Amino acid sequence: MGRKTFNIDPREPPCTLRKTATMSIFTLLTKTVGFKKDHLLGGIPMRHVLRSIAVSVAIAPALFVNTAHATSWFDYSSTPAVQITSTDFHAATLLRKVTVVCPKAGFIVANATSQFAIFPSAGGWAYVGAGFSLAINDPAPTEMDSNSAHYISAYSDGITESGATQRVASCTAGQTMNVFFMGYLQTAETASSAYNPTLVVQFFDTRI
Repeated sequence: MGRKTFNIDPREPPCTLRKTATMSIFTLLTKTVGFKKDHLLGGIPMRHVLRSIAVSVAIAPALFVNTAHATSWFDYSSTPAVQITSTDFHAATLLRKVTVVCPKAGFIVANATSQFAIFPSAGGWAYVGAGFSLAINDPAPTEMDSNSAHYISAYSDGITESGATQRVASCTAGQTMNVFFMGYLQTAETASSAYNPTLVVQFFDTRI
């Protein structure tokens, strides 16, 4: 191709732009529109403007990498329904389980939610109740964790309630973390099911 002539500023003579793979931003501006390092853009010397642009371009990839990395560190488990059958606090019914391996030293945050239907097993009215909690790295039979346990109870012919619980635990690089969402019946007269029990586990390498 032939050379292209640009005449952007009528006060300046035409200038010629040649193809080059190594042309810098400042060189490009100098050749096309006659910018000088001391020219002002909004009262700011062009050399400062160009330096700010270069710094922004340099750090942008690092910001995108960190964001993409953080959003990949999670796992979850969910199912339509699980019947709660255990009346033993120390051997509860497993509602959901998620196993994660920490990519580095940091923290896991576990969140569990469900809708609980609780009613007398023999019908009529009775005192009924169910509990749920999160356990981490507990051997079988897995028991309820008193630090994250919640209870729903009433004298009733049947109730439905939503429930949620959360736990935070530290972990080391490469450590396997087994997280259990557990439920149990508080009385032998209780029947209960957990609907849409969901367990979500996230990893964070630093605190705010």
